[in-house]
Amino acid sequence: MKNLITAIASLVLIMTMLMQMTLNERNYTRMIAIDQLVNNFKEVAREEGLVSSANKSNLISEISGATGIGEKDITVSGTSSRVNRGGKISYKVSVKMDKIYTAPAFFGISKEKNEGRYVVENSTTSEYI
Repeated sequence: MKNLITAIASLVLIMTMLMQMTLNERNYTRMIAIDQLVNNFKEVAREEGLVSSANKSNLISEISGATGIGEKDITVSGTSSRVNRGGKISYKVSVKMDKIYTAPAFFGISKEKNEGRYVVENSTTSEYI
């Protein structure tokens, strides 16, 4: 009987670890998608010489569509005044990532601690003439 109880407890832990690997892969895939979309956003900002509101809303809707994260959980900010060629354009994209751990209650992790933000903050040079 004690072997059965030990085996069940071990299986629960092993299943939790397998589910965690799957969740890690999902979160990693989301982060890669966000990075690619932010790179496209950066190229448009370089051409325009600023981070336009149209470019911001386009990025927010693309991230939401690609990752399934709600638009209210995505913030985009950056240089809003036009910068001529050679000038610096700064931007920051922040996305709320929930479900970092698969079984938070099992390990005593609260819902608030089971989420975080993925932030991409960078700058690029303007190509606007």
